[in-house]
Amino acid sequence: MSATAAGTLYTKADTEYAGQAQRLIQIDDGTANNRASLSLNSSGAGAFDFLSGGASEAALTAGTITAGTAAQLAAAYQANDFALVANGGSPSSTSSGAIPTLNTLRLGTDTAGANDLFGHIARIGFWNGMRAPNVTLQSLT
Repeated sequence: MSATAAGTLYTKADTEYAGQAQRLIQIDDGTANNRASLSLNSSGAGAFDFLSGGASEAALTAGTITAGTAAQLAAAYQANDFALVANGGSPSSTSSGAIPTLNTLRLGTDTAGANDLFGHIARIGFWNGMRAPNVTLQSLT
């Protein structure tokens, strides 16, 4: 797998501990410096983090994640255009950032083997080379 300069990520997952940072899906290059990740953050929200060369290109949050309840997150990226939607809500977005080469898919963990998911992943989706419109992210979730 080699991620191109655009993509869309989707997951439906649940957790037993909503107040703890947990990685759902991560695409990276084998390092923590270049990555796109969908997570549950310690504040109980869905999160989309995108790093290039160790610099944060996007750090978006959306929705409220409840323990024991399935949540759906969808994120899309291309140069200078990032968005995250949780459970069909309003998109959170930013319009600045570069895209590195990504080639490794991780489920339920990150490159350090940390931020493990304490729950279940029911569905995942990755559309390589396609930055889905925000309205599509809403309909996915």
